Amino acid sequence: MNSVMLVESITELESIYALNLQLYVGVEEIISKKKAEFAIQYLEDKGIPPMIIARESIDGEETAKLLLNYISSKNIDTTLIVIGKENPPTNNIHFLSSALDLKPIIMIVAQTLGVTAHDMANKVVPTYFPIPITYFTVLNRAVCEVFVEKVDHPGEYAKVIEENAIFTQDFIQNLIRQGNRELFVHKDHRLTFVNNVSAEIINKIDIEMLNKDEQIQATESTSDLLAKKLELVGVTEETVQLANKNMKQIAGLAKKNKKLSYLLEDLLRNRSSFRYRKIMILSYIAIHMMKHIDWGTPEQEAKLSFIAFYHDIFLTSDDEVMIKSKKDLRDSDLSGMKKTIVDKHASMAAELVSQIPKAPMGIDTIIRQHHGNMNGIGFSEHYGANISPLAIVFIIAEDFARELILDDKARFNKGKIIRTMKERYPTARFAKIIDALDKVTI
Repeated sequence: MNSVMLVESITELESIYALNLQLYVGVEEIISKKKAEFAIQYLEDKGIPPMIIARESIDGEETAKLLLNYISSKNIDTTLIVIGKENPPTNNIHFLSSALDLKPIIMIVAQTLGVTAHDMANKVVPTYFPIPITYFTVLNRAVCEVFVEKVDHPGEYAKVIEENAIFTQDFIQNLIRQGNRELFVHKDHRLTFVNNVSAEIINKIDIEMLNKDEQIQATESTSDLLAKKLELVGVTEETVQLANKNMKQIAGLAKKNKKLSYLLEDLLRNRSSFRYRKIMILSYIAIHMMKHIDWGTPEQEAKLSFIAFYHDIFLTSDDEVMIKSKKDLRDSDLSGMKKTIVDKHASMAAELVSQIPKAPMGIDTIIRQHHGNMNGIGFSEHYGANISPLAIVFIIAEDFARELILDDKARFNKGKIIRTMKERYPTARFAKIIDALDKVTI
């Protein structure tokens, strides 16, 4: 039996690993232990699995070190992945910074078990792919059609959930009482389903239990999950709750970093998307700029965090988010519909936030103005006198964030970017805000 031992205190990770390693590599069993002591006892009693994944430390215990000492003392031939720091591999030991970065974990497990890329690509998959029914207990909506195997006709399947249909946990519990231990999705939809349920499980992890790199990845995953749900169902109680949680996560990560350069290094190391890096850096800059503006207040810092989160909510790819002018939009390879969305995204986002209960007052107006046009449509090259002061703060912060992320040579050369921005925004209203930006710690 292909089995992997997971030494980890976060129970949700067991579910994520079990589903993804089954799907991609064919792992049949995850042996989950909460600490090194229990893992070593299992190894003594039951033997050694070919692969062990262990967090560097758990609740003060030097988990990986204890396992390494045991493996070395017994001269055991097994592969170990240590989660917590990124280092070059040594012998059969691999060091990764994040338990949520599944791609390298899958690759190492596949290599250890002798599963090649060709094997994974050409793996024979049943037409109806089985999913343990427990995974449906974290969902309330199916991203694809879901089936049960007919009791009286094994090998035949009946649809029980439509694509994108909402279902209740009472419905799932009733299926369990009927003896269903697995539900099924069509093999063509299995990746979509597994990615979705993985994101839902990540969203349920207490972010404070994760290390810094994992917090960044978990927050990005939740942000992507929210964007997909808003596109599908719009503003609902569920999406509002998810948005509030995600905004708090992003603001918390921005405030934890004493220097912007530290935050940017973390984001780049995690290979985060431009879209997510922009939200994070923009949140940091906007929050810290307000501390250097004489009319700045905590309430306005909260507003800017809200705007940073929602202003591009309808832009779902890096190509869309990177557009900042009429020329960029005209020259892009986007489809006609995507170009229309980019052109109107400020207006659409403003309309969206106006539907959100308890949204800060005036947020929709500032979002409409964040590309310089009062109606939220298109990109302006000239900013009129009617643009609100808080919108100016946001425009400057967004422009600075973009420059910082895109220009490697200027990444930590704040002075160079400030000089460029003063040329770009020569009016006195903008100059005063740029002076506040110059005081932000980079």
